[in-house]
Amino acid sequence: MSVVAHTVSYKQAVERKRQADCKALIERMRELLVLKGYALPGELTSQELTLFKVVHTITGENLLPKFEEKFLKKNFDGKMSRQERGELKKEREQYRRLKMEASINLLDEFIFAKGLTGGRK
Repeated sequence: MSVVAHTVSYKQAVERKRQADCKALIERMRELLVLKGYALPGELTSQELTLFKVVHTITGENLLPKFEEKFLKKNFDGKMSRQERGELKKEREQYRRLKMEASINLLDEFIFAKGLTGGRK
């Protein structure tokens, strides 16, 4: 019996670290929003909602109306083929990424407009 060692490339390791750092940062933002009283403990249930709340708290712009919730149910009553489920999952993930990207872009604009870059451009 041969054992195949699974090696992780440098790119994969860097990407995993980036994702973990991003997740930790958003979790810290969630904790601070709750601690400062801007949100209730159970209110921020996702990374997108946390970022939306941060944007709303800092800039005053509410992104929730711009992104109506398209995918409320993950399971449908009817049967779906494996391919249909895969396509729905891809579409849901793309929509999630668009929401996160929009909030991050607004935060970037705010930081640069207020000159809070710390000398970076």
